[in-house]
Amino acid sequence: MSGITFNASWDQTQLLSELEEVAATLQIDQPPHFPKTPPRKIGRILYLPVEIASRELPAKAQLAGEMARRGFQVVIGAAWNVFVELYRGLPPGLVFLKTLNAQDANNMHLFQQRGHIVAALNEEAFGLLPEAWLYRTEMNDQALRLADMICAQGERSAAVLRKISDNKVSVTGNPRAATEKNAGGEEILVCMMAGNINGYLPFPSYMEIALKALGKNDGDALRLMQEQIAHECEHMSLMLESIDALSQRFPNRQIRVRPHPAENRSVYETSENVVLDDSRPLTESLQNAAVVVFLSGCGSGLESYLSEVPGVRVGSGGHGISAELHLQATSAEAVCDAVAAQLEAPRMVGSLAGHFAPVTLGDALDKLQTENSQPLKIDMAETWKLRSEAFVPQGFHQNKFPDTSDEHISKLVGRPVHRLGWNTWLVQAH
Repeated sequence: MSGITFNASWDQTQLLSELEEVAATLQIDQPPHFPKTPPRKIGRILYLPVEIASRELPAKAQLAGEMARRGFQVVIGAAWNVFVELYRGLPPGLVFLKTLNAQDANNMHLFQQRGHIVAALNEEAFGLLPEAWLYRTEMNDQALRLADMICAQGERSAAVLRKISDNKVSVTGNPRAATEKNAGGEEILVCMMAGNINGYLPFPSYMEIALKALGKNDGDALRLMQEQIAHECEHMSLMLESIDALSQRFPNRQIRVRPHPAENRSVYETSENVVLDDSRPLTESLQNAAVVVFLSGCGSGLESYLSEVPGVRVGSGGHGISAELHLQATSAEAVCDAVAAQLEAPRMVGSLAGHFAPVTLGDALDKLQTENSQPLKIDMAETWKLRSEAFVPQGFHQNKFPDTSDEHISKLVGRPVHRLGWNTWLVQAH
């Protein structure tokens, strides 16, 4: 048996055909024009919804700890659970969203009508090349207009945001960029990027969700999905061949394979010195890595650069910043040679100039609340108990946010937490 077995197939022509069928039959109802909500006054409360724990949770938890020390009550947890309670009515506070898509526009309007203030830092643009067509596709015009504050992670991102929106853009940095630097691991970490072609959900269902989130099913939205699918299909064989080659070339090193968070992990089988990574945050896996191997454009290549872990970029292209970073290799043999070179003399290749500013997000959120403050004495733990029924997660939700212990969250936040519900916690003001 080889080091890696992928018990599934992919056919680029068939998948692109299925995408076109979904797009052709999908009815996307455009939301009505939402007027700007008059100014609102909020309490010192912060709501931090998290969708993909392995990407977002460490940075959001650190932000929760910081804001609690500033005197905020912070609700942090699974986005679906937090959103359900915000729909039902929670005390007016500051809601911090991770995207600016069509669904967010609707949510913003609902939250603002319930007295909340909404800020957004588009996490989907974290690793995205700052190109106007990509930003326009990933973001919704109404969401850009409705947000009470739009945050940008750097000057290059801010410049594009100012081209596509008349709303004020604040350069706040991105906590995800302030990652812990590598401690010097020994593993070879291989990050897969097949979330579209090997999704946890059936392909048509996933495409429908993706297009609905984008709020359109033609033009650049369709182009974006087509290019992502083609990119994954064209490089999947090379990624698998590279894992086998690495297993043979480096028999005394552990090769850790990390599927994309949206992938169906069950189709992977490993043997010999190849192991499948668990669902821990990528930042934790990076601490054990000597070298990272990733598909060009994948966000893991960017995060490894930020963590100062030398990398090898497989192939070329993709929509991500990582397409411009690390050593490039275009064959399995070249991947092994590049990994050997990085092990012998590690070096960081490429530049992030202009992509990330110093992190001042806590200051910006604090200022936004202070400028729109009202005194509220709320016991959030008691308030949460008054809800009518608990949110029940399904497999799709648990794949994105696996069950997490209070102890783990408390460690990430840096202070005690109180569990409110499934993967949802309260961090009391300091």
